[in-house]
Amino acid sequence: MVMVCNPDGSENPAGLQKLRELVCRRVALIEPNLVQTLEGKVDGLSFPPIFDSPETLKLLCLMSGGHVRNLMQLIQKSIDWTDDSDFQQVPGLTLENWLLAEL
Repeated sequence: MVMVCNPDGSENPAGLQKLRELVCRRVALIEPNLVQTLEGKVDGLSFPPIFDSPETLKLLCLMSGGHVRNLMQLIQKSIDWTDDSDFQQVPGLTLENWLLAEL
């Protein structure tokens, strides 16, 4: 488990960075060029970005509570959600709301 929040409830940047590094390493195993897209679209690459913004990865890390297994499950759920066009057509449904409902 990685500490993503301090005891006072504030975010722990070092813990969030460790989880981000873990995701980068997992992504690099699949396709090293995809790591560059974690910050968004990269000009010159034909790969779409993995996340729509760096804030999405940060949100997933916070929602995991620092549990690596939960983080991987949340990322898989988000991939499934974005692949399912039915969810994208529901007004007012966001990835965060859907993930919270699934937990």
